[in-house]
Amino acid sequence: MKAETILENMRSRAAEELGEDAGFSLGFLLPCGPYERAFVLANDGSSCPFAWMEADPETGEVLKFAYCTDEPLVDGYDVDAAIDRTPPAKMDVQEYIIKNREAREAYETLRAGGSGERFLSLFRELVSEDLMKYYRGLAPDFINQFCEGGK
Repeated sequence: MKAETILENMRSRAAEELGEDAGFSLGFLLPCGPYERAFVLANDGSSCPFAWMEADPETGEVLKFAYCTDEPLVDGYDVDAAIDRTPPAKMDVQEYIIKNREAREAYETLRAGGSGERFLSLFRELVSEDLMKYYRGLAPDFINQFCEGGK
């Protein structure tokens, strides 16, 4: 199943859970064990992720929708915490949109067993350190091995 299809299934599930008019976006899809996970974030640009989802990469079925307050993935989770979600690399909105699209395409290459270098480079460029803390909780093995060099 393509990552974009899984993300679309996650968007639909989040809309069911939150309401069609809820303003949210999904973070990057990342592998976690046999599944793939993504965060649900408010569109305000400064709050921490408030929910996460898990899907089967083979079927695309969303297996879990969980609020971070009920099932936090990081120690000391604070739903009201304001975080800096500004990408580390300075770029305008259009460049961010283009690089985000490129990262999602590069993730498909990684999922297919190809090189993940392009995805990882873009991921590091697009994800703020504040948000990286939550990705460490979402997909710890992946982040540890590929983004932090096994630290």
